[in-house]
Amino acid sequence: MNENQVIVSGSMHPELARKLSESLKVQLASCVIGKFPNGELRVRILDDLAGKTVILVQSMSGRPQTALIELILLADAARLMKPKRMICVIPWLAYSLQDRQFQKGEPVSAESIAKLIDGLDFDHLILIDLHSNLVQGYFKTKRTEIKETDIFLPNLQTEASQNSIAIAPDSGAFRRTNLFADALHIRLVALEKKRNLESGKIESLMLKGSVIGKQCLIFDDVIITGSTLSKAAKLLKQRGAESVRVFCTHPIFAPGSLGKIMSGNIDEMTVSDTVPLPPKLKLPSLKIVSCVPAVADDLRSIMASFGD
Repeated sequence: MNENQVIVSGSMHPELARKLSESLKVQLASCVIGKFPNGELRVRILDDLAGKTVILVQSMSGRPQTALIELILLADAARLMKPKRMICVIPWLAYSLQDRQFQKGEPVSAESIAKLIDGLDFDHLILIDLHSNLVQGYFKTKRTEIKETDIFLPNLQTEASQNSIAIAPDSGAFRRTNLFADALHIRLVALEKKRNLESGKIESLMLKGSVIGKQCLIFDDVIITGSTLSKAAKLLKQRGAESVRVFCTHPIFAPGSLGKIMSGNIDEMTVSDTVPLPPKLKLPSLKIVSCVPAVADDLRSIMASFGD
């Protein structure tokens, strides 16, 4: 057990913090997180953090507003104990999809959240598979980003074949899909999507290239309703694809969406555990690959850079 480091977990994804604690052989601090009678959040860290490297873990799915306030309060509570340094791991960054102003009168939410987190004065920040390059650029805190390839590529290198083809479901996914295509030495085909900004509905989806007889591998950062994914899989099968497999880092499924997604044309879906999945969720075609090994490796590199 490394007694110079300690993990502090918010309430959003304690299972991930526990797995990280076991992987790094680092203590998981005891915390009390509740509410005052007036509904305001109350946090208390029960272990002494003085002189230690604190690794604060907080994903932001499900209840993003609560997650953000918890993060702010836990960071302040930890800093008041005078730790040696503080590192923050945010597996899923809330509000990161609003990475630019799409319509007049809207905020750039990702930039606003980045400013709040910068104000917590962490020594290092670990983020996972951000929605776009824009989001990382909004932060001033020293940071690293774990890519989707860091999580899924180790398994895919033994599973992909020359009959596989990488599919970018939209222009935003082209960058990450190209990383997989290059690493696996397979061809890339892109889908072109047009979405109505008012309703959010997809108006058209076009395929640029042939997928006849191919094992299609779709790569995306986040699934919420799965509307793009379902339409893409249907189109690929209509165009002669042999199979459709999906790889997604952040499975933020809207209520009732997963059943609809998996009842269609998707043969298999592999997701990561950056956000908690319902414990009763068991589908034979749904696989989970943990992000913990990639996060643990990144933390070891950061500690080494600090001389720990």
